[in-house]
Amino acid sequence: MKNWTRFVENSARNVVCWSSTAALLYLTVTAFTSTWSSPNSYTEHLDPYSDPVVWGTAITLFAVCLMGSGVSRWLSDEATAEKRLRIGCAAVCIWIFMLAVLWGLQGDFVPAYDMGQVWNAALALLEGRTEFVNESFFEWYPFQVGTAYYFMLVFRLFGAPGILPIVLTNAAWLSLCVWCGYWMTGAYCRDPRARGVYLILAALCIQPVLYSPICYGELPSFGCCWLALVCAVKFSRGGGWRWLLLLAGAAMLGVVVRSTSMITVLAIVLVFAVEFFCLRDRRTSLRNGAALLMVLVIFAAGVKIGDVLSRYMEFRYGVELKDGMPKSSWLVMGVKESGLGPGWFGGWRNWVYEASHGDMELADVKSKIELKNQFRMFAEDPAYAAEFFGNNMASQWSDPTFQCLANYYKEESAKSGLVTALYEGELHQTAIAVMDRYQSVVYLAALAGALALYRKKDEGIACTLPLVVFLGGFLFYFFWEAKGRYCLPFFMMLLPVAAEGVLWLHGLLVRGWDRLNKKWKKTS
Repeated sequence: MKNWTRFVENSARNVVCWSSTAALLYLTVTAFTSTWSSPNSYTEHLDPYSDPVVWGTAITLFAVCLMGSGVSRWLSDEATAEKRLRIGCAAVCIWIFMLAVLWGLQGDFVPAYDMGQVWNAALALLEGRTEFVNESFFEWYPFQVGTAYYFMLVFRLFGAPGILPIVLTNAAWLSLCVWCGYWMTGAYCRDPRARGVYLILAALCIQPVLYSPICYGELPSFGCCWLALVCAVKFSRGGGWRWLLLLAGAAMLGVVVRSTSMITVLAIVLVFAVEFFCLRDRRTSLRNGAALLMVLVIFAAGVKIGDVLSRYMEFRYGVELKDGMPKSSWLVMGVKESGLGPGWFGGWRNWVYEASHGDMELADVKSKIELKNQFRMFAEDPAYAAEFFGNNMASQWSDPTFQCLANYYKEESAKSGLVTALYEGELHQTAIAVMDRYQSVVYLAALAGALALYRKKDEGIACTLPLVVFLGGFLFYFFWEAKGRYCLPFFMMLLPVAAEGVLWLHGLLVRGWDRLNKKWKKTS
């Protein structure tokens, strides 16, 4: 029995490590050789261009050495290392919060497009009005009502609607992400230097900061997912039931605000399932079995979250939400060419809705037929399939900005000089170049961190959670509607893994340099 449970746990760890290694190897090569970015803030169309591989590699390795050496010196005194790390974590959390708030207040941001619909729905709910549910946007995307409810609660909490409550709460969620990532790094790697490297990576991660004025579900769901992961690890390591209850609350809020939080919930389900089958102590096994059952209930509730929202709207206001566009329509867009890019938003959803005369069941049938036709075409032309999915993934994951430089706000909004320069002016290309180098460092270091995790046979399976969530996002957006912004939370999950990878790469480079020095001295 002991050998069997050890086999199951090692097999699960190997699947996570080698799958994530393969995914990160692809992303690292793609990031070092090309960059996909929008030429301006007015379009989502991404143009690829080649990167200077030699210079890019040199700058990336120099950054790794700089971080490794700097953190090693900063934490050289073991007696004060923990105190310095706590102060550093507080400083980075405050830095990210203040940076997000200052950015959000730089311009008179007024949400537009989908965010404008959510904004208006939140204002309507604040006044007890529900006429928006009959608009085409919520007829197609009824799950956005959950996001509107969240922002309605934010407005109610602050006593007045406006962009400032959104900016402040989004900044707070980002600070929570930083703290959770710091804690997860400590759980992931015992070397305290890894937490120091993580703090540097988190302080330089400005992509989510530029989303601080966004009236959408990304940043709240980021925070909920991170908090759920921390609670899962706390509980799996013997923490009380309060951690499981907090996990349930964070997970459900994340799913209500943004349904893709289900990927994180599923990752926790899988890890808890492995732990349940691998534990030999009866009491602990029963405890984890109850926890697994509870997380499965959360997952099932998340799957039916649309029905829950609909029943609540019917009970509270006497209106019922529509079923929305079938999920198959998103899958069709994910495997078709479009004007924005391979797998990006196209005209299929509009066409199938009109062709079905608003009948969602018929739209689902038509979408499934189109899916079969697309995959039949891929099977008949494997070279085209490889090119399509390669460009599809590259256009999402090799955009170092993750679309944070796209203008999601009304163009007539007043903007400061900094906002204009970053969106449309001289800072636009500079920002892309800086984020490009940062992305290359993270991908390369995360690749090294995934390989380092493979050697940690004594660590529990829970330490693989960030990689499991990343893998879930990577596989999900392989087939779903493509969008660089959607990949940002899964990119952020790599930071704790990359922190250990930086130390591993730094040690490798130092040892290599020492060997070269010894050989040079012998020959001279």
